[in-house]
Amino acid sequence: MSSVRFSVLTGLILALSASACASAASEGSEELLASIPPSNEPVHALVRFPPDATQSVLWEEGSGLLWAVPEDVVGEEGWHLVYLPPSYLDELAGIEGIEWRVASPGAVNRSIPVDALAARGVAGGVTPNFADGDTCAAPTTVTHANMFCPYDPTQVSAHSWVNCNRSIRAELEAAPMDYPAVSIGGVSTTYVQVLNLGTVGGQILRAVRVGRLYAGGAPVPQVVVYGGQHSREWATSETIMRNLRWFASSYRDNTNGVRALLADRAIVFIPVVNIQGYRRTHEGTTSAFRLWRPNFTSCGATPSGTDLNRNAPLSYGQPGSGASCTTSESSTFRGPIPAGSQVETVALLNAFANPTQYRTVLSVNTHAYGNLLLFTEGLSASFSPCTTDSNCTAPDLGLFYDLAGTERAPRMRDEEIPTVPYRTAQTTRALYAVSGDTVTETVYGTLPSSTPRFVSIASEISYTACGFYAERIPASQLTNLANNYRAFEQHLLGQADELASSTVPAFHLPLVHRRQASGGGAEFPVWRIAARSTLAGYSLSPVGGGTGTASVDDVRDGVFYREHRYTPGTPYHIPSRMISCATGVNCRTASIDGSTGTVNLCDPNRLTTGGGWAFQGDVSGGPQNECFWRFDRTGTAPWLLTSTTRNLQFMGSSRLVFSYRWSRSRVTGRVEVSANGFAGCSDTNFGNCRIVDRFDGNYGGVYDLRDNAYKTAIYDISDFDGKNNVQVRFVVDTATSPAAAADWDVYDPVFVGWYTGP
Repeated sequence: MSSVRFSVLTGLILALSASACASAASEGSEELLASIPPSNEPVHALVRFPPDATQSVLWEEGSGLLWAVPEDVVGEEGWHLVYLPPSYLDELAGIEGIEWRVASPGAVNRSIPVDALAARGVAGGVTPNFADGDTCAAPTTVTHANMFCPYDPTQVSAHSWVNCNRSIRAELEAAPMDYPAVSIGGVSTTYVQVLNLGTVGGQILRAVRVGRLYAGGAPVPQVVVYGGQHSREWATSETIMRNLRWFASSYRDNTNGVRALLADRAIVFIPVVNIQGYRRTHEGTTSAFRLWRPNFTSCGATPSGTDLNRNAPLSYGQPGSGASCTTSESSTFRGPIPAGSQVETVALLNAFANPTQYRTVLSVNTHAYGNLLLFTEGLSASFSPCTTDSNCTAPDLGLFYDLAGTERAPRMRDEEIPTVPYRTAQTTRALYAVSGDTVTETVYGTLPSSTPRFVSIASEISYTACGFYAERIPASQLTNLANNYRAFEQHLLGQADELASSTVPAFHLPLVHRRQASGGGAEFPVWRIAARSTLAGYSLSPVGGGTGTASVDDVRDGVFYREHRYTPGTPYHIPSRMISCATGVNCRTASIDGSTGTVNLCDPNRLTTGGGWAFQGDVSGGPQNECFWRFDRTGTAPWLLTSTTRNLQFMGSSRLVFSYRWSRSRVTGRVEVSANGFAGCSDTNFGNCRIVDRFDGNYGGVYDLRDNAYKTAIYDISDFDGKNNVQVRFVVDTATSPAAAADWDVYDPVFVGWYTGP
């Protein structure tokens, strides 16, 4: 057991022994453990925690699948489906107040059928799925030919379940021979280039560039796709290798429109960044280190390593990284001071930096697993990440959504369930706090050779019951995954010329944004917008005049944009329309709720509380009127907080925006937007009654380390553009007792969109 996990569990044992929980301890756990074959292979199980336990302390980041199970599926509330090794379940069994049960396909009685979850749908429909015979059993014979190959040529024949003719490194180095020069317009044209990014542990870190190669003149715009920062995430390396072959062979054979797409740009593939850790996952015939996550450079304990996605300089050492070197296969150790201590980190940052020949305009940091497309938070004036109550959104937020898509207009879909889109969001809103990561570094940091900052996206690809064991995913799903990711890469390449020029959209939709509601005057809601930093004469002006102040916000500048804000003279009375202008750029007008005049965000009649919710006005000790709606548990479930109807007849590209606090271990609920009086609400009932988010302790909630912290949510509701009688409703389905302060507080819920009227 890792020292990190041991200390976590010890702390939880002490916390539970001091509590008055009445739950039975691990009912039947010894018998259940005895029924599982002795191994370290993860198994599915159901776990239930005492109501006053903080669940997140049980899980290291990336430790395994964790789903909240609907009460009507299992017959009781509070259960979570997990995918963890029996050794860890054994640790859980020793903690008073924790129950667990075996969960397997088709199981009955004391366990819940995993396939019943797949049929029912959890967290928007993404569930462990056993389609195509996907049982995720450990392969005992050769099941994949020339797939999941080791990086090191000396390991090609190391596994009984891997059948590779050559290693990843050998294939990268052979790219010029596999994809020789072609004749274009009578000119012999070379379109692949092998890159040497440095030497790590005696191995050369290789990459391959495909497309236009520099031959003088202006720098060539390039998109960089890299994977394998976490060595156990084999899906990333395999997917990148497949897509390298697809782009290079399509260019060679003049198919799929690739020559035209790459005529003036390039794409760089780095399939394995963490080549030492990746080697470790391939050691031996069964590899006891298959789930090894960091690199494999001793940091004071043996075996040990550094998490390469916690090692970049800018936000190094902030919340969301491990401070101690451990022997844990899931270590998030950020590395010793100074930041950027690992040769892999330096090599990766250098791969982006060649501004005289190649201008990196976008990168994609590929991880597994989770069906997520993520982008960085904003940074405060002191360069701290938004893991506290500073609540700063990314200046490039609109641009990120344009690139990564939304659930309404997705850019990626699940390989197993094609109707399910990837979720797009800022990292700590959808996953967990991360610091020292390469995405934040490339968006905000100072890169080698004075390389300009550029847009970066992180992806969490694949979400099957196989977890990190991509080699157990059925072949058809792997093909779908690679194809979906390749289409996403094509979309990003299509934006490369704009990202390298001055034609990126000048500004995006303004939003209503509020800081932490305590102390000072900056907590009041403001109109906030990201505008391209090169724009001259930029202004924010309310329609019809009014008192207020327009200024540049005190957050870190983004890649292309700066934050501007308009603070009304009367707190909480926001002008309902705001004009964004810049010299030489057409003005555009944003609208709140389709209203005119001023919107009073402290009007208690904006939402109907009913039972279970109460309006809160001035809070003792605060500056004044921190108004919000608080879940107070009166009455019976479901507890509803419902807005009055809004007329969005003259609104386009609408978003639902609100700020909130939520205690994920205590309240289960959802957020709905409706134009039909909340009839037939579902995740897919677009334009009628759509569930835009679930606050149910699912994957996106369990790993949000800012539990009960103040933050802002933004949802694409453009399917309700132009409609009347649009409402938002906050629903609490279940809540643990006794009551606790701030289980769910909702601030400033508004619909914001471009004004399309006369």
